[in-house]
Amino acid sequence: MNFTRYRRPSAFLLLTVAVVLGAAAVAGLEPGGEGALVLLLELQKYVLLLGWLALAALTGALLLGLTKSSLRVPLVIGLLVIGAPTLLLGGLASAMFGGSDEEVKTESAPGRSDRQLVPHQATFASPVETEK
Repeated sequence: MNFTRYRRPSAFLLLTVAVVLGAAAVAGLEPGGEGALVLLLELQKYVLLLGWLALAALTGALLLGLTKSSLRVPLVIGLLVIGAPTLLLGGLASAMFGGSDEEVKTESAPGRSDRQLVPHQATFASPVETEK
């Protein structure tokens, strides 16, 4: 069976997946405050994973899309030489400087003793204490 006719559509699909994953990773970098979408707040946990998956999809798209091997190898090597260390440094920086900024409190819901109200409050800046 000849699979060469599926190369370009597969490369385009992988390129689309790489763009979507990259956009999700960039959206996850933005700090969300009050009123932020829950999906964007959850993306913050998976920024590095999304980055690695976008890099893998982009590498696959280059390998499938380019037919000349003289172009394919240098572009893939250049992409991996730039992309992999960038993501590794991002993971190291995230491990060193990142932390759990989320504060979770559990209270009983107003007027209902059978339900609980669980507000999530993210503190992205250090609180300033005022003296009285």
